[in-house]
Amino acid sequence: NGVVNSAYNSGPLVATGGTLAYAWTATGLPTGLSIASATGAITGTPTVAGAASIVVTVTDATTPTHLSATGTFPVTIVVQPTITTSALPNGVVNSAYNSGPLVATGGITPYTWTATGLPVGLSIDSNSGAITGTPTVAGPASIVVTVTDSFSPTPHLSVTKPFSVTIVAGLAITTTSLPGGQVGTAYNQTVAASGGTQPLHWSATGLPAGLTINIGTGAITGTPTSGGTSSANVTVTDSSSTVQ
Repeated sequence: NGVVNSAYNSGPLVATGGTLAYAWTATGLPTGLSIASATGAITGTPTVAGAASIVVTVTDATTPTHLSATGTFPVTIVVQPTITTSALPNGVVNSAYNSGPLVATGGITPYTWTATGLPVGLSIDSNSGAITGTPTVAGPASIVVTVTDSFSPTPHLSVTKPFSVTIVAGLAITTTSLPGGQVGTAYNQTVAASGGTQPLHWSATGLPAGLTINIGTGAITGTPTSGGTSSANVTVTDSSSTVQ
C-alpha cells in the first residue's frame, strides 16, 4: 500500500520460468506511479487516494514467440491520518469527565489511540480515543494524543496533536452568613466563592427590599426600606457549573 505525496517503491517484482531477460508492463497503476520495464519495480509518488487493481504483465525472451504471464495486485493509496477533533473540554475535580470519542481521518482503520500528559485520574480508550475518568488534581494540562492506523506493510501511520485542558476545583460559596442591616442605612456585603472557572456570575432571590446583588462581583448593596427577617438564596455560576 502507499501514502499520498510519499515516495512509493515496490522493489523489483519476481518471476520464474521462461527465458531471460524479462520485460515488465502494468495497467491500472495509481496516478503518479510507473513500472520499470527491466525490473518490474513500481515507483513514484502517488497523488490520489483510493483503491487500485494493478495488472502486471511479464514477457520473456523466448523465440520465436515470447511467453508472458499476468498477475493482479490490489493496492490501496491512503492519505496521512489527521486528528480532526479541535478541542477537549475542561474538567472539574472529583466530577466524572468524558471527552467523547476523538475523531481522525485518513490512514487505514481501525485506529489505536494513546495519550501522554493526562490529568491524574484520566485515561484514554485505545479503540475510541475517548478520555474518561475522575480528575483528582486541579491545574492546567497539556495532553498529547497520538492516533496510529493499521497501514501495512509496517510501519503503521501515526500522527500526534496537542490539546490544552484545565481541571478546576469544584465551585463553592465560601461565605457562610450575611450580617443584618438597618432600614434607611446603606448596606454593602460581598459574597465570596472558590473554585470554578472565572468569570463568575452572581444572582439572588429573596433579598430584603432595597437591596440588589452585583452580577459580576457578588456584592449585595443598597438601602433597606423595610424591617424584618429575610432568607436570601444566592446563586453563583461559572462556565461549567452552578452552586447555590
